[in-house]
Amino acid sequence: MERDLQFVPADPDRARTLSREQVEHYNDRGYVFAVTIFDDDEADANRRYFDMLIEQIRRADDGRDAYSINGYQVTCRGLYDLCRHPHILDLVEDIVGPDIICWGTHYFCKMPGDPKRVSWHQDAPYWPLTPSNTVTVWLAIDDADRTNAAMRVIPGTHQLGALENRDSDAGEQNVLNNTDPKNS
Repeated sequence: MERDLQFVPADPDRARTLSREQVEHYNDRGYVFAVTIFDDDEADANRRYFDMLIEQIRRADDGRDAYSINGYQVTCRGLYDLCRHPHILDLVEDIVGPDIICWGTHYFCKMPGDPKRVSWHQDAPYWPLTPSNTVTVWLAIDDADRTNAAMRVIPGTHQLGALENRDSDAGEQNVLNNTDPKNS
């Protein structure tokens, strides 16, 4: 099936939570960053909930790992509620408009000593949507900085259309199944 992975810019005049400058930054660079969502108590509660999910997977001993918490918003009330958090929805609405559907969630949990990585990639080719007028809400459960391999982006690549990818090989230890060959 032919897919439309073209970037859809947000309307800065429509923003109610993000500033005009943040929306323009999103349109130009492809991301908005350092937005506080939760107070300390809410962040701690999210961490406890996530730890509980990881522990359930560990005890199940059914082949799932820390990267397997994928699509659980349809079966886990805590993730469903997180996706419906009013502040998150307000931010997303400023980017995609008021008709919001949470079609997927995925925790990428890199445990201490885990050699796996998430290779350079574009999100849209992984998403089962066309057109791809959607966003990723990257929500850190732990503090994220250079010492623990926080997410990085290549600014502006969202405006290049779908980039060439290749299948990842086992030696890459890539969590995902393909890689941008120019940035691997």
